[in-house]
Amino acid sequence: MTQTVVRIRRKSKQCLNCGYTLNEVYNWCPNCGQENNDHNVKLSTLIAEFFSNYFGVDSRFWGTFKPFFFNPGYLTNQFNQGKRKAFVHPIRLYLVISLVYFFVLGLVGNQSGSWQSILANSNNGEDVKVKLTGPDDDEGFGLNLSSPDTTYTIHPLDSLDLDTTLFDKEKVQAIVDSAVQNQNGLSINQSTLKETLLVLRDINLTDSVARDSLGWVTVSMREFKQARKIAQSDLHVFVSSIIQNIPIMMFFMIPIFAVLLRLWYVRHKFLYIQHLIHGLHLHAHAYWIFSLATLVMIYVATGAGGRFIVALSAFVLVSIYTAFSFKRVYHQSWRKTLAKFFLQGMVYAGFLFFAAIAALTITFYLY
Repeated sequence: MTQTVVRIRRKSKQCLNCGYTLNEVYNWCPNCGQENNDHNVKLSTLIAEFFSNYFGVDSRFWGTFKPFFFNPGYLTNQFNQGKRKAFVHPIRLYLVISLVYFFVLGLVGNQSGSWQSILANSNNGEDVKVKLTGPDDDEGFGLNLSSPDTTYTIHPLDSLDLDTTLFDKEKVQAIVDSAVQNQNGLSINQSTLKETLLVLRDINLTDSVARDSLGWVTVSMREFKQARKIAQSDLHVFVSSIIQNIPIMMFFMIPIFAVLLRLWYVRHKFLYIQHLIHGLHLHAHAYWIFSLATLVMIYVATGAGGRFIVALSAFVLVSIYTAFSFKRVYHQSWRKTLAKFFLQGMVYAGFLFFAAIAALTITFYLY
């Protein structure tokens, strides 16, 4: 049984807001309603009182952690049976752990580096190929620009002193004119991210010239301008903007998770709110595991192979925990439990995919 701790107050005999004379038993001023509590104390005192109040009232927090980590489904069953006083409320538990999780994700945004680092680490040996095709498919010529750092300028043919013995000048001009008239005939294969970023970040190019250089003729000018804005800004700021939208996305996804559980267990006498509580516990546990995994990947497992193993291990742990939670909450055979577990996972992953696309799209347009 938990013990309720009264919050510490430093009362005064006069209201600090309106000056009304107060009796020492007053917790609130009867004249203006302000709390009878003086906050003008040392910072160390405030911190000590915060931890005393928080962990005093919620000493049940410590009693919640053990079953939360090692006993899948236990907290959900206890809550559904009405035994709620001894454990942290599922919503509060979710909010606390999600706060930790999204703080850790914020570290990922700070670790994302910059566009300049991506340009520096890109493959400099990949060729940039330019091909101009004429009216016939077999008519044309190609250029292999082996040095991506070289700047190439296109001049009118009439302005160049060309050796016409090497090629037919009129034929080349006809091919260029045909390619310009037919935009699909002009293809600039700049497949690497580096070449794309170089064009997007070049402030000397107008939007229309930059878009045509990349061959993004189907992209609207508004979208292209937004892409250039992002490319010319700090990468970690953009990544942080994406991460900031994830909590909002998940706020809408957990009710969908509960709706899916309601569909799979429609014959059970479970209320929707009970599925929602189960979803809160499962998501909170997943956040905690992924938080630890993310910290390991940032500060310990620096190699790609090590990070993959950590990410895979976190996914396996979350999956095992979720499967056991399904089994203990809904009390079905392992065959039915695993079938519904995989069904839930696949369908929910689809919803998460579209939600992530929506979050990225919103971030792209609002950045």
